[in-house]
Amino acid sequence: MEGTTSKIKINWEEISSLVDKLALQISHSEYEFKSIYGVPRGGLIPAVMLSHKLNIPISMGSIYEDTLIVDDICDSGVTFDEIYSRYQTEFAFSLNLKFASLHYRKHTSNFTPTFYGNIILNDDWIIYPWEDEKADAIQDYLKDQDVLDFLEQVDKPGPWSEEDSKLHTVGGLTNDKEGSFMKFQNKIK
Repeated sequence: MEGTTSKIKINWEEISSLVDKLALQISHSEYEFKSIYGVPRGGLIPAVMLSHKLNIPISMGSIYEDTLIVDDICDSGVTFDEIYSRYQTEFAFSLNLKFASLHYRKHTSNFTPTFYGNIILNDDWIIYPWEDEKADAIQDYLKDQDVLDFLEQVDKPGPWSEEDSKLHTVGGLTNDKEGSFMKFQNKIK
């Protein structure tokens, strides 16, 4: 992630506390869930923990009506948004899906989970107890030289008039006024 300065290691005690906080929010909400689905990989462990705390069955591989979708972090919001878009538009009726994450990075996410344990106000890389702490504090796609080369070029002015440049477009898509392609991508996904 752009601007990542350090890694923050979360321990099991903190995970347990965040799961307790989520369980309390969920149990006091107006929603009744028939199942809990953990987004592979990061959401599997928190989903199982919530399943035990709330006595709600885990959904094994499928998402059904009145399912709580769980992930470790809502960072860009893309994962939750893709699940929402796929399942809420695929059927003629609403599945009434709700979303929960241990952490919510509000300033970079284009999706607001229904429930979240903590809001993250910086770009520090969070390492969960089930992750390899030696992993780079960077999104995998930012390791790809082709992606990096593309990103260096994408915000440069094109060979068109200055007036057309004010349209804030990238590859035919409307960009945000700041001209930050990556922030824009996170907003629209």
